[in-house]
Amino acid sequence: MTRRILGAAAVAAALAATAAPANAAPDTSTLNPAPSDWYTCEDTGSGASCHGKQTFTYAGGFDGSCAQGFDILENGIKHETARRDYDRDGNLVRRYLHDNWPNDPANILYNSITGKSVHYVSHVTEIDTFLIPGDFGSKVAETYGNGYTVTGPGGLLIKDAGVLTFGPDDEVLERHGPKMLFDGDNEALCAALA
Repeated sequence: MTRRILGAAAVAAALAATAAPANAAPDTSTLNPAPSDWYTCEDTGSGASCHGKQTFTYAGGFDGSCAQGFDILENGIKHETARRDYDRDGNLVRRYLHDNWPNDPANILYNSITGKSVHYVSHVTEIDTFLIPGDFGSKVAETYGNGYTVTGPGGLLIKDAGVLTFGPDDEVLERHGPKMLFDGDNEALCAALA
């Protein structure tokens, strides 16, 4: 009897020594799609969860055209806090993005010809659900928050806020709140940039 108990204890100890520790970092090369290197991942027992923070800058993004003969371009700096959840097969099932364009002089909408600009701030949360795990072509993207708030000497120039949800084919599934820039209602902004 003592031999059987000792044998069982030895097997249990060997299994414990080879089992992955709770919340161990998974091999990210097995995740579909693999997260960027600025994510830190952990095994959740039912898949993997990856978290990260990063700052992005960009210049010259197109945001529309004005009747006065110029385009509205955008420069920005955003701070992103992100999370990706993967299933047991290593496929991405949900992604969370919280993007903050702070009160920074780098965040501007501007006239493509003269460079005349106005400042903006933005705070948006996006939750992406993958109808086919791991397939970005199956993504449903729900956005919430303040997309753009731009005021000038004449008052409100642009306000995009509320909820905007896109389906896999970029069709709008849900929308609530003002969407001036998204809808092309940019006359006041164009006048301020002319």
